[in-house]
Amino acid sequence: MASDPALLLSIDCEDWSQIVARHVGLADWDRRYTSFERQMRSVFELCEGRRATFFLLGMTLKNYPEVAQEVVRRGHEVACHGYGHDLVHTLTPDAFRADLERSLELIESLTGVRPVGYRAPQFSVTRDTVWAFETLADLGFRYDSSLHDTPKDPARIRNIPAEAFVMTLPSGRSLVEFPLAVWRRGRVTVPVGGGSYWRLLPRLALRTMIRDKVARSPLAALYFHPYECDAGRLGIEVPADVTLAQRAKAAWWSLRYRPGQEKLPQRLGSMIRQFEVMSYEQACDRVGDGSRARALSQGGVIV
Repeated sequence: MASDPALLLSIDCEDWSQIVARHVGLADWDRRYTSFERQMRSVFELCEGRRATFFLLGMTLKNYPEVAQEVVRRGHEVACHGYGHDLVHTLTPDAFRADLERSLELIESLTGVRPVGYRAPQFSVTRDTVWAFETLADLGFRYDSSLHDTPKDPARIRNIPAEAFVMTLPSGRSLVEFPLAVWRRGRVTVPVGGGSYWRLLPRLALRTMIRDKVARSPLAALYFHPYECDAGRLGIEVPADVTLAQRAKAAWWSLRYRPGQEKLPQRLGSMIRQFEVMSYEQACDRVGDGSRARALSQGGVIV
């Protein structure tokens, strides 16, 4: 694998307001939201001049078909984030396949491109659902980016390598795997691939960790969401006739994700100006020669 350092920039292209409204139980959750349109404008501005990977969520694309077309028009990679944003470990194998096929059909109909990459919602492929990788191989995916060695997930697959690698499945087939970037020192593990760490870590600490990560692992996989790339106030409009419990739940979701949100666009913009940036599909050619093959056991351990 070539050693030139690069950031693998990806956007989990989902509408935060849609997902939260569904969790809260609002009757009209499945609709367009003006906040998402504003957030996507910010995403495209941040990615200008770079080729990023957009993991497209089917239920969001249904409401914003023009977003998928704009991703392609701007030269970015189209990848798959499933359809219903259901956690993989809550689905049966048949339901998982159906969700993927529904998403693939929609993405291909809107863009003319069949995705070769997948990311599970909330990185939810666990030790109990290694069968999901076999389904990806069945459907022709070339790579996956669902492994995240975060201490917050005790059910995560064990022995996740620090670098991108070829994952040999129990069936003998293989996928290129791009684990999310993690900074490690001794027993300390800090997931620096995205999310709250980019919003809450001191700027100098984040910059130091990313530089160190790139120096040690030349392909550092990053992920972000549209709501994180926009400095506008995060929140969801709640109709007057909802219950007090629903109103409180909506407020909790806003408070949970708002801290540090205004910092991320500037931090991301600064970081992607310092390194080469490429899509995950482009990076596959650096990893796919088999020289870094690792086997995945039936019990969810990489050996």
